[in-house]
Amino acid sequence: AVDRSEARNISVYPPSGEVRFAVLDFYNRTTAFDESPAGFIGSNDWAWGAPGGTSPHAHSGLRCWATVLSGNYTQGPRLSSLTMPLSLVVSSRPSFSFWQWYEVQSRYDGGNVKISVNHGPFQLIQPVGGYPPPVIYNGFGNPLGGQAGYSSVGGTAWSKATFDLTGLATEGDSIAIRFDFGADNSIQYRGWYID
Repeated sequence: AVDRSEARNISVYPPSGEVRFAVLDFYNRTTAFDESPAGFIGSNDWAWGAPGGTSPHAHSGLRCWATVLSGNYTQGPRLSSLTMPLSLVVSSRPSFSFWQWYEVQSRYDGGNVKISVNHGPFQLIQPVGGYPPPVIYNGFGNPLGGQAGYSSVGGTAWSKATFDLTGLATEGDSIAIRFDFGADNSIQYRGWYID
């Protein structure tokens, strides 16, 4: 480094040799649902569009994915799945996050997130901090009964969910993420919204 003085002082760091450091590769893929469903595929109750009625507005823009865009989700026993397209992992420390809003019959209905690595079977993954209830009840026929998941009445604000995929997937793997929502044959609420 040379300063701007008339003497033009010079400084060298380190005094000899070189400094070595790792440059970490960072890649951020952001998917917005306002223009399109972004290649996601939904079954049963999952729908893409602008929420209506008493449903919450999308977190950003006008459109999102929801178990039902206007009204309550369908009485079960019923499993609805939303699967994102395959993505290539380009980091040695991958993570995944999304914004969500949900209002479901507490512990009897709910949703969780699963991952498939390199076309393998889908397996349940835990968000950072864990799912709010430890398990969705097995009674009344919920297809997700016995699994951990998001399940609570009264979601009044969008919240961010983050999943650390370190140890599950690594650079070069292909992954698919699936949002599963299970309903029993009892009470229905507004459901699960993803943005």
